[in-house]
Amino acid sequence: MKTRITHAALLGLLVFASACLGLAWFVIPPAAVPIIWPVSGIVLATLLLSTPTEWPLLLLSAGLATGLAQLWAGSSPLVSLALTVAHMVAPLLAATLVRRWSAAPLAMTRLRDLVGLVAIAALASNALTALLGASVAWASFGAPFWQSWQIWFVADGISVLLFTPLVFSWFGPPRLSLRQIARWRIAEAGALLTSLLLVSGGVFVSNARIGSADMFLFYLLFPLLIWAVLRFQMHGATVTALIFASLLTLGVVHHQGPFVSVTTSPLAAILAAQRYLAVIIASAYVMSSLVSERAADHAAQMQAKEALRRSEATMRSFFDSAAVLMGIVELVDDDILHISDNVTTLRFFNLPPDQPFPYHASAVGVPLDHIRLWRTQYAACAQCGAPVAFTYPHTTADETRWLAATISQIAGSAESAPRFAYLVEDVTERMDAEAALQAAHDRYAFLAHHDPLTGLFNRLAITDRVEAELVRADQSSFPLSLALLDIDHFKAVNDRYGHVAGDQALRHIAQIITETVRPHDGVGRWGGEEFLVVLSHTTLDDAALIAERVRTQITNRPLRLSNGTELRLTVSIGVASTGLPAEGAGDPESLFQQADAALYAAKHAGRNQVICAAPALMVACC
Repeated sequence: MKTRITHAALLGLLVFASACLGLAWFVIPPAAVPIIWPVSGIVLATLLLSTPTEWPLLLLSAGLATGLAQLWAGSSPLVSLALTVAHMVAPLLAATLVRRWSAAPLAMTRLRDLVGLVAIAALASNALTALLGASVAWASFGAPFWQSWQIWFVADGISVLLFTPLVFSWFGPPRLSLRQIARWRIAEAGALLTSLLLVSGGVFVSNARIGSADMFLFYLLFPLLIWAVLRFQMHGATVTALIFASLLTLGVVHHQGPFVSVTTSPLAAILAAQRYLAVIIASAYVMSSLVSERAADHAAQMQAKEALRRSEATMRSFFDSAAVLMGIVELVDDDILHISDNVTTLRFFNLPPDQPFPYHASAVGVPLDHIRLWRTQYAACAQCGAPVAFTYPHTTADETRWLAATISQIAGSAESAPRFAYLVEDVTERMDAEAALQAAHDRYAFLAHHDPLTGLFNRLAITDRVEAELVRADQSSFPLSLALLDIDHFKAVNDRYGHVAGDQALRHIAQIITETVRPHDGVGRWGGEEFLVVLSHTTLDDAALIAERVRTQITNRPLRLSNGTELRLTVSIGVASTGLPAEGAGDPESLFQQADAALYAAKHAGRNQVICAAPALMVACC
């Protein structure tokens, strides 16, 4: 509330001073109508810069100040009250209409706002309120009504055009800070101000006639006006208009200047001066708004260009700092034209950092088969209208690298030569790691069912094989036989030649067994130096023959150790079978025990022989 009262008091002081100035300097009797009435423009600008809730207090303060100024000038209380009401109604009506017309905050640098100010405040609302003012002048001073209306209408209109933009440009948002103005601009403003005072003073406050030789000064005002508008925009235009109006009015009041010299009627001189001011002010403000809008558009364009430049710099920095290969290409003839590549791409292809663009892929040594591969993928991308991903080995003379690529067609490039963006990642290490992981997985999966030394089935796997074959044997009524082998005197081999030789002996025996039995037979390491052969669809006699072939091959194929020593090995074999037809096929332990008993019998019979398990006795098979 205190702030509102302060603002209202300041407005009252300003209105009182400007009203006294207008009544003392700018009024020509007998009309008692001022050529310029600053109060209207100042009050209107204050109302437009304030909220409607502040208007009553501001209008009360301005009205009291105007009434006191009228009384100070010698008007009667009744005339002062009537003139005050007329002077306050004008800005109130104009502010209300302008506020309703303009949705956005007013800015006198926009041509639309200036046109609205002229059409609504200076013309439409002022034409109505001028009727009230002319009526007061006619009733109080006997002035001609029509001429009084014209003078009042033009005076208030000039006041609105002169002081409202002046207040807006200097005191409205955004505020002008003198500290931000360069010194040379201040010097230029001083030179302009001096020129304006000298030339306009010579034109408006002199006895020169329009047709005299001094007429060139009259035209010299326009270059000064253009200078002020182009260099200082609305600030320069408002100050220039104020100087012109002040000196022109001062000359007319003192019966000097070109407008007084061409007529003997004071009212005609006032109207001529007011029309001239209206043209000057309107011209200045239109030029200023156009220049301001152009400057604002230019500033916006420069900001957009700067934002675009920063965005492009950011994207280029991201583009070049990316650890993956990125770029834009175009398909031409049977080649690929690189429009832009990032630094990672240039480094990958051993190209210089300052590689000129565009360049053809074939010109920098890209293999022809790679170009064909990429062109095929680009064609597929253009056909399906969606990104395409693929992985391929990029082979050079030195190495092969695995690359994972994703390509997509750039929107809007299909009209001419289609352009594509590519993103390629070197996945060689990942592929190697995945291959190593798969190899480890395969190895552990192999070791879960195989013996790591011999590569044969381990005991668990060969046991599962036996159980599965027993089920099939029971279902199909075919016999199943087992041959259990044990290397003779294997401990002596380890003791004499070492465990390395023992491992070689195990691998040697496993190889011979695998090569000798049938492809569909199962072979596994039963434990230690023992091996188990699963012979499906095989009778006991046939199993004995196969076991004998294995024994003979082992006996006839000695093992040559790494030191040249020839090691002859023998095996003892026990054979067991389910018989034909199968009996008790669902009991693998019974079959294992029979084969083991037959092997034990072969060992006690002198080793290096095959013994078959039979009901109630063990017999030599061969």
